[in-house]
Amino acid sequence: MTSATKNNVYTFDRKLLARMTGALGDTKTIGKLCGEIGHVFAEFLPDIFQNETGLAIEIGYAGFDTGLKSELIANLGNGVALSDTALRNWCSDFVISCDSPVIITLMEILLGAPADAIEEPKPRSLSNIELDVATMIFEKVADVLKSAVSVAGSFRTGRRTSL
Repeated sequence: MTSATKNNVYTFDRKLLARMTGALGDTKTIGKLCGEIGHVFAEFLPDIFQNETGLAIEIGYAGFDTGLKSELIANLGNGVALSDTALRNWCSDFVISCDSPVIITLMEILLGAPADAIEEPKPRSLSNIELDVATMIFEKVADVLKSAVSVAGSFRTGRRTSL
């Protein structure tokens, strides 16, 4: 490579490359899919968690964001548990996340604390036992998602430590 060629090398915008190669969908399509899945979660997860805990839990869809996976995960901030997940015939690599205060509160309830006595915890890294509770949450979310997308296959979830 000549020095003139070396000087003409430019970095390619990663988001543009992902969009051009089909690795990043358009906002309208993603928004529609996210809204539909959010509706399914809001419909079914409260009943599932009420059966598990005996508590009425509200779940709502707050919106979506697009971008590179690594950037989206970094934007979640600290105190978030993550599960690397795959659903055969639907998506081979995605992440389910849950804020640590939700997991900490659920852990306190499971240990017998009265719901009205629990103050909202601050986000933090989770203990191993709290990560086990997070795994249970991820499995419930994955089960609902699996039924929502109606594909044959099974989830493969992995546990990460919290950020």
